[in-house]
Amino acid sequence: MSTKVIADVSETLITLLRNNMGGLVQDPQKEIVLLSPGELQEKKVRLTLFLYSIVENSFLKNDRRPIEDPGKTRFVPLSLDLHYILSTYTPNVNIPDPALEAMKVLGKAMQIFYDNGIISGSVLQGDLPKNNAKLRITLHPISIEDLTRIWSVFPNIAYCSSVGYLVTPARIESERIFKAKRVTSKQTDSDHLVPQNGE
Repeated sequence: MSTKVIADVSETLITLLRNNMGGLVQDPQKEIVLLSPGELQEKKVRLTLFLYSIVENSFLKNDRRPIEDPGKTRFVPLSLDLHYILSTYTPNVNIPDPALEAMKVLGKAMQIFYDNGIISGSVLQGDLPKNNAKLRITLHPISIEDLTRIWSVFPNIAYCSSVGYLVTPARIESERIFKAKRVTSKQTDSDHLVPQNGE
């Protein structure tokens, strides 16, 4: 896959949310965004998706090398686990029970990710479809301590209801090639047992 796979995965997730939120959000393009909490700056935002951690998937590190041709293989792709935080924000204060409205949006977003736990085909964005990618979305619990550490990076932003998600695998294709000479002939020697004394 191309080196922009991280961007393609993020675009896939945000597009999935925008296309399925229904009437809970008036303007999905503007109110459902890829932003960290520190980048809101008074924007009218209902839902944010923030990529806060990228980790190599050690289990996929031992996959077989892709075969380019009979004499050449490519090194195993770099497989990544992408960790996101999905956060909801209180809408316009003129709306009755704004906190409840924010929770409805979060609940709907969680339903969308749950119902699309495995993403493939035309739902994928960017270069992902032509590479036959398949992504798995999993609810990934974050401890209170870790949430506190993450939100402490944004001291001027009040904490909002948030949940963590793991999306994997995001694969970046290696440019390293392993060349090997093709086997063109093979010689085997075998010994034969000759029966003796009629045995």
